[in-house]
Amino acid sequence: AIKEGFEAANPDIKIEWVDLASQDYNIKASTMLSGGDTTDLYCVKELSDLQNWSKEGLVVPMNDMIAADGYDMSKYAGMDACYVSLADGQQYALPFRADFWVMFYNKDLFDKAGVAYPTNDWTWDEYAAIAREVADITIGANDLYSLLTLRRLSCALMERIHSNYRKIISFNFLLICLGVAGVLPPATSALLHNASTLVISLKSMTKLLA
Repeated sequence: AIKEGFEAANPDIKIEWVDLASQDYNIKASTMLSGGDTTDLYCVKELSDLQNWSKEGLVVPMNDMIAADGYDMSKYAGMDACYVSLADGQQYALPFRADFWVMFYNKDLFDKAGVAYPTNDWTWDEYAAIAREVADITIGANDLYSLLTLRRLSCALMERIHSNYRKIISFNFLLICLGVAGVLPPATSALLHNASTLVISLKSMTKLLA
Protein backbone atom coordinates (compact mmCIF):
# COMPACT_ATOMS: atom_id res chain seq x y z
CA ALA A 1 0.00 0.00 0.00
CA ILE A 2 2.88 2.39 0.73
CA LYS A 3 4.45 1.76 -2.67
CA GLU A 4 1.19 2.10 -4.59
CA GLY A 5 0.18 5.24 -2.70
CA PHE A 6 3.54 6.93 -3.28
CA GLU A 7 3.64 6.05 -6.97
CA ALA A 8 0.09 7.32 -7.44
CA ALA A 9 1.07 10.65 -5.88
CA ASN A 10 4.39 10.73 -7.78
CA PRO A 11 3.76 9.12 -11.20
CA ASP A 12 7.27 10.00 -12.43
CA ILE A 13 8.89 7.85 -9.72
CA LYS A 14 8.82 4.06 -9.58
CA ILE A 15 9.82 2.09 -6.50
CA GLU A 16 11.66 -1.21 -6.61
CA TRP A 17 11.52 -3.14 -3.35
CA VAL A 18 14.67 -4.97 -2.23
CA ASP A 19 13.84 -7.62 0.37
CA LEU A 20 16.41 -8.55 2.99
CA ALA A 21 15.94 -11.38 5.46
CA SER A 22 14.87 -10.01 8.84
CA GLN A 23 17.45 -11.96 10.83
CA ASP A 24 20.28 -10.70 8.59
CA TYR A 25 18.97 -7.21 7.89
CA ASN A 26 21.34 -5.22 10.10
CA ILE A 27 24.51 -6.86 8.79
CA LYS A 28 23.34 -7.03 5.17
CA ALA A 29 22.17 -3.40 5.04
CA SER A 30 25.37 -2.12 6.67
CA THR A 31 27.49 -4.18 4.27
CA MET A 32 25.57 -2.87 1.25
CA LEU A 33 25.94 0.74 2.36
CA SER A 34 29.63 0.36 3.15
CA GLY A 35 30.14 -1.20 -0.27
CA GLY A 36 28.71 1.81 -2.10
CA ASP A 37 25.20 0.49 -2.76
CA THR A 38 23.06 3.04 -4.62
CA THR A 39 19.70 2.21 -3.01
CA ASP A 40 17.90 5.49 -2.31
CA LEU A 41 16.04 4.60 0.87
CA TYR A 42 16.67 2.16 3.70
CA CYS A 43 14.43 1.09 6.54
CA VAL A 44 15.99 1.53 9.96
CA LYS A 45 15.52 -1.63 11.98
CA GLU A 46 17.83 -0.74 14.86
CA LEU A 47 18.50 2.81 16.01
CA SER A 48 22.11 1.88 16.70
CA ASP A 49 22.54 1.13 12.98
CA LEU A 50 21.37 4.62 12.05
CA GLN A 51 23.85 6.12 14.50
CA ASN A 52 26.68 4.16 12.90
CA TRP A 53 25.54 4.95 9.35
CA SER A 54 25.37 8.68 10.04
CA LYS A 55 28.73 8.73 11.80
CA GLU A 56 30.37 6.92 8.88
CA GLY A 57 28.77 9.24 6.31
CA LEU A 58 26.72 6.49 4.67
CA VAL A 59 23.40 8.36 4.86
CA VAL A 60 22.33 11.91 4.05
CA PRO A 61 20.76 14.29 6.62
CA MET A 62 17.19 15.40 5.93
CA ASN A 63 17.18 18.78 7.67
CA ASP A 64 17.46 20.89 4.50
CA MET A 65 14.71 18.89 2.77
CA ILE A 66 12.43 19.18 5.81
CA ALA A 67 12.99 22.95 5.96
CA ALA A 68 12.57 23.41 2.19
CA ASP A 69 9.21 21.61 2.18
CA GLY A 70 8.04 23.24 5.40
CA TYR A 71 7.33 19.75 6.65
CA ASP A 72 5.20 19.52 9.81
CA MET A 73 7.24 17.55 12.33
CA SER A 74 4.67 17.90 15.11
CA LYS A 75 2.72 14.93 13.74
CA TYR A 76 5.43 12.61 15.08
CA ALA A 77 4.78 13.64 18.70
CA GLY A 78 8.49 13.77 19.48
CA MET A 79 9.29 10.32 18.05
CA ASP A 80 11.35 11.95 15.29
CA ALA A 81 13.99 12.70 17.95
CA CYS A 82 14.86 8.99 17.96
CA TYR A 83 16.30 9.39 14.46
CA VAL A 84 18.60 12.31 15.22
CA SER A 85 22.32 11.53 14.95
CA LEU A 86 24.28 11.74 18.18
CA ALA A 87 27.35 12.65 16.13
CA ASP A 88 26.11 15.86 14.50
CA GLY A 89 22.53 16.45 15.73
CA GLN A 90 21.10 16.09 12.22
CA GLN A 91 17.84 14.32 11.29
CA TYR A 92 18.60 11.21 9.24
CA ALA A 93 15.25 9.39 9.19
CA LEU A 94 11.57 9.74 10.02
CA PRO A 95 8.99 7.24 11.28
CA PHE A 96 6.76 5.92 8.48
CA ARG A 97 4.49 3.55 10.36
CA ALA A 98 3.28 2.76 13.85
CA ASP A 99 2.58 -0.58 15.44
CA PHE A 100 -0.03 -1.24 18.08
CA TRP A 101 0.61 0.49 21.36
CA VAL A 102 -0.06 -1.75 24.34
CA MET A 103 0.51 -0.71 27.93
CA PHE A 104 0.94 -3.10 30.82
CA TYR A 105 0.51 -1.65 34.28
CA ASN A 106 0.82 -2.82 37.85
CA LYS A 107 -2.54 -2.52 39.61
CA ASP A 108 -0.87 -2.66 43.02
CA LEU A 109 1.16 0.46 42.23
CA PHE A 110 -1.96 2.31 41.10
CA ASP A 111 -3.83 1.20 44.22
CA LYS A 112 -0.95 2.27 46.43
CA ALA A 113 -0.87 5.71 44.80
CA GLY A 114 -4.68 6.01 44.94
CA VAL A 115 -4.86 6.52 41.17
CA ALA A 116 -7.62 5.21 38.92
CA TYR A 117 -6.73 2.50 36.43
CA PRO A 118 -5.94 3.51 32.82
CA THR A 119 -8.76 3.92 30.30
CA ASN A 120 -8.79 3.77 26.50
CA ASP A 121 -9.34 7.53 26.16
CA TRP A 122 -6.13 8.60 27.90
CA THR A 123 -4.22 11.45 26.28
CA TRP A 124 -0.44 11.71 26.32
CA ASP A 125 -0.68 14.61 28.75
CA GLU A 126 -2.79 12.51 31.13
CA TYR A 127 -0.36 9.65 30.76
CA ALA A 128 2.55 11.92 31.67
CA ALA A 129 0.75 13.39 34.68
CA ILE A 130 -0.34 10.02 36.05
CA ALA A 131 3.10 8.51 35.44
CA ARG A 132 4.52 11.13 37.81
CA GLU A 133 2.04 10.13 40.49
CA VAL A 134 2.66 6.41 40.22
CA ALA A 135 6.36 6.21 39.33
CA ASP A 136 9.02 5.44 41.89
CA ILE A 137 11.34 7.95 40.22
CA THR A 138 11.08 11.72 40.09
CA ILE A 139 10.73 13.37 36.68
CA GLY A 140 11.69 17.00 37.08
CA ALA A 141 10.84 18.17 33.58
CA ASN A 142 7.40 19.37 32.52
CA ASP A 143 7.07 16.62 29.93
CA LEU A 144 8.35 13.14 29.17
CA TYR A 145 10.50 14.15 26.23
CA SER A 146 13.47 14.30 28.59
CA LEU A 147 13.24 10.51 28.65
CA LEU A 148 14.20 10.57 24.96
CA THR A 149 17.33 12.49 25.91
CA LEU A 150 18.09 9.85 28.52
CA ARG A 151 17.66 7.21 25.83
CA ARG A 152 20.03 9.08 23.52
CA LEU A 153 22.55 9.41 26.35
CA SER A 154 22.39 5.70 27.11
CA CYS A 155 22.86 4.81 23.42
CA ALA A 156 25.79 7.22 23.13
CA LEU A 157 27.37 5.86 26.30
CA MET A 158 27.13 2.26 25.12
CA GLU A 159 28.55 3.22 21.73
CA ARG A 160 31.49 4.96 23.43
CA ILE A 161 32.13 1.93 25.65
CA HIS A 162 32.09 -0.41 22.65
CA SER A 163 34.29 1.96 20.64
CA ASN A 164 36.84 2.25 23.44
CA TYR A 165 36.85 -1.52 23.85
CA ARG A 166 37.55 -2.07 20.15
CA LYS A 167 40.31 0.54 20.11
CA ILE A 168 42.02 -0.81 23.24
CA ILE A 169 41.91 -4.41 22.08
CA SER A 170 43.05 -3.62 18.53
CA PHE A 171 45.90 -1.29 19.50
CA ASN A 172 47.26 -3.51 22.25
CA PHE A 173 47.05 -6.56 20.01
CA LEU A 174 49.13 -4.65 17.47
CA LEU A 175 51.67 -3.73 20.15
CA ILE A 176 51.94 -7.36 21.23
CA CYS A 177 52.47 -8.54 17.66
CA LEU A 178 55.14 -5.90 17.02
CA GLY A 179 56.83 -6.77 20.29
CA VAL A 180 56.86 -10.50 19.56
CA ALA A 181 58.23 -9.80 16.07
CA GLY A 182 61.04 -7.75 17.61
CA VAL A 183 59.98 -4.56 15.87
CA LEU A 184 59.26 -2.64 19.07
CA PRO A 185 61.39 -2.76 22.22
CA PRO A 186 59.49 -3.15 25.53
CA ALA A 187 60.07 0.47 26.57
CA THR A 188 58.56 1.82 23.35
CA SER A 189 55.65 -0.58 23.58
CA ALA A 190 54.94 0.53 27.15
CA LEU A 191 55.15 4.20 26.15
CA LEU A 192 52.70 3.70 23.27
CA HIS A 193 50.37 1.72 25.51
CA ASN A 194 50.27 4.46 28.15
CA ALA A 195 49.90 7.17 25.52
CA SER A 196 46.94 5.39 23.90
CA THR A 197 45.30 4.98 27.30
CA LEU A 198 45.68 8.71 27.94
CA VAL A 199 44.24 9.65 24.52
CA ILE A 200 41.24 7.32 24.91
CA SER A 201 40.62 8.60 28.44
CA LEU A 202 40.69 12.23 27.31
CA LYS A 203 38.32 11.40 24.44
CA SER A 204 35.96 9.71 26.90
CA MET A 205 35.73 12.97 28.87
CA THR A 206 34.12 14.82 25.96
CA LYS A 207 30.37 15.40 25.72
CA LEU A 208 28.26 12.42 24.73
CA LEU A 209 25.68 14.48 22.84
CA ALA A 210 26.52 17.08 20.20
